[in-house]
Amino acid sequence: MTYNRITDSTTAERAVCAVVFCLFVFVFVYFYQTPTLAYAQHVLSKGATVYHRLPSALLVTFVLYLLQRLTLAATRLHGASHALTYLPSMLVLAFMTSVHAEDGGGLAMSTWVYAIPLILLLYFFIVKAAKLYLPASSTAYSLFSSRNLTVSLSIMSVMMISVLCLTNGNDLFNRQIKAERMLLDRDYAGLANEGCRGGRSFLPDYLAPSAFQPHVKLETDTTLTLLRAIALDKCGGIADSLFCQPVVGNTASLMQLENVKPLIVSRKFLMRHKSQDYRLCAMLVGRELDRFANRMASLCNLSSPTANDSLPRHFREALVLYQHLRSVPVTQYQDSVLEADYNDMRDMLQECATEKERQYAMWKSYRNTYWYYYHYASTNR
Repeated sequence: MTYNRITDSTTAERAVCAVVFCLFVFVFVYFYQTPTLAYAQHVLSKGATVYHRLPSALLVTFVLYLLQRLTLAATRLHGASHALTYLPSMLVLAFMTSVHAEDGGGLAMSTWVYAIPLILLLYFFIVKAAKLYLPASSTAYSLFSSRNLTVSLSIMSVMMISVLCLTNGNDLFNRQIKAERMLLDRDYAGLANEGCRGGRSFLPDYLAPSAFQPHVKLETDTTLTLLRAIALDKCGGIADSLFCQPVVGNTASLMQLENVKPLIVSRKFLMRHKSQDYRLCAMLVGRELDRFANRMASLCNLSSPTANDSLPRHFREALVLYQHLRSVPVTQYQDSVLEADYNDMRDMLQECATEKERQYAMWKSYRNTYWYYYHYASTNR
């Protein structure tokens, strides 16, 4: 009877460890490391295959659990040392997800992988020691008071934290892979909101200026800016929404892909036809206001009373700014509403004592305008 209780307790402890391990691997792969594995598969298959999120996460979980079962059969670790049978599987998981992009589009590994032989050697001695000093318990415990389960879950917690620390946690890399995947899938609506923590917060009415959300990731680069600009162009709202999120780049990065480094999308794919609004926005990103004003004057009659109704938001902001920056502008443009906003902005800035205060005031009140981008956003990255 005591033997049966001990066997039942051991089986329950192993089942809890297995459930914790499988849940961790699936969640880790499905929600966090999909971009890393998608990029690795793209490079290794030379673009011949496509990573599928759900079946891949299930397959990785199954294979790593099978590896644990093989490790258990080989080591026969029981009791408090049972969790050590998961270390090879955790090591493989960390190895798979530690890849990152290298210059030229290849795969590079984190430097820690060179220590894998040493880790396996240490693991061999740890297994030997565990068999000697952590024998299986001969006393029956209830599941929730089991010392063996407590030790096993503690060991697994250390391994899971180690995996999180060793794998690719580059946020820009992960966001770029997701953005390129959305572009290939023609999910322009989702890509238009890249970097917005609230999901598709600009949709379905993201074209409205009031739709700007403060919960936006402030870090971006030229590649992510280009991908989002293409999506906004496809949605028809680039001239109303481009500067509602952080923008990094210049005219050349948007038009000739200067400093743009795609990972799974070809450069030829990114050079496809762009609209007139896209080209004008590229001038604004490059702060080429004279060129922009000349082009706008050739496209429409800016002195017309109906010009304000037909022009997109960022174009009107750029034209108002241009009128104030040039003593002899090439064209005349009036927008009473934006003119009042611009004057309020200047009055606000004059009340600030330092440049740091002015920048914060601009960010707080005007960060979704072209004015903030022109004066305070970084030029390139």
